[in-house]
Amino acid sequence: MPSGGLRIEIWNNPVPVPQPKTVPTFPARASRAWQALLASARLRFFATLAAAICLSAMPVLSWPFSLFAGVLHEAGHGLMALATGGEVLGLRLSLVAHPDRLLWARIDVLGFYQGGHAVAATFAGFAGAALGGAMLYHATLASRTGRLSGALLLGGICLLGALGARDPAALAAIAGCACLPLLTLLPCRGRGGLALRVALRIFALHALQTAFRSPSSLWAMRRSGDGALLSFLTHRPEAIWVVLWAAIALLLLRQLLILAEGETPASYGK
Repeated sequence: MPSGGLRIEIWNNPVPVPQPKTVPTFPARASRAWQALLASARLRFFATLAAAICLSAMPVLSWPFSLFAGVLHEAGHGLMALATGGEVLGLRLSLVAHPDRLLWARIDVLGFYQGGHAVAATFAGFAGAALGGAMLYHATLASRTGRLSGALLLGGICLLGALGARDPAALAAIAGCACLPLLTLLPCRGRGGLALRVALRIFALHALQTAFRSPSSLWAMRRSGDGALLSFLTHRPEAIWVVLWAAIALLLLRQLLILAEGETPASYGK
């Protein structure tokens, strides 16, 4: 090129082409939500509690959960009666159904006791359901004290069955409920272990929340129940006992939340 000539340079810059925005598919969104759920211990706890409350309102599906809560309730009555000098006479299952609403039938667990301290044994029903649910939840945590909770709960259920279960239905109910704490003592890993742990925690929180839902509903409907019997025995308002049961359940829920927050996502998925 001659000196002083015009020099032209052409830059070959590609023109950016706008890329279409990708919308995440439903499996991708579900996977992100699941990862967020596993990452937050508080979110896991309240999601399990919400599932337990929702299942308690579903017909038929709530039967296994109500059966477990009922066995813990009667175990509270029976073990307190034994501890205060009484005895367990029997345990029976009954199906309560309305002819027009068969799907909304429920299974009641009825225990029969004699002797012991009447006030303590009556109060121990809902308190025992709350404590038993908390023990089962604690047993699902990877700790030595959790295994101890599972072993104690298993022993209490088996003791109730040995003393009170006479007919095949009661024996089957006791055997099924005893399998829940027994499973916490067995090594379960992988996805199957995770699903089992979630299911056991739903059973546990369902039993625990009955300590403040069932007494309040019986009190609102003015039906006979443990609160009404305690009011008769102590000449104190039924509301006092309902508040005490609710306070016990809420304190146990708070303690379980503290324990659950110390659980890492890695240990939760094991």
